[in-house]
Amino acid sequence: MATNFRVLITTLLLLSIVLCSISVADAYRPGDIVPMSKMGQYHSQRTVWHDMIGRQCPVFGVNREVLVPLAKPTGYTGADPYK
Repeated sequence: MATNFRVLITTLLLLSIVLCSISVADAYRPGDIVPMSKMGQYHSQRTVWHDMIGRQCPVFGVNREVLVPLAKPTGYTGADPYK
């Protein structure tokens, strides 16, 4: 009886290790595009979230800057900050 219990516990432990390693294999790899969204705020009003296209998104594992184009809202004069 104790032997069957040990086999069961060992099997469950191995199964849990395998299931946990599957999530690690699903992570980002160097060169993968990291999806991002952007939103702006002007005069205490916020825009909706916009998905960014691939060339504007950062690349995982690559040390470089990403230029994010920001469209100026209507009525923008520069007097108030655009966040």
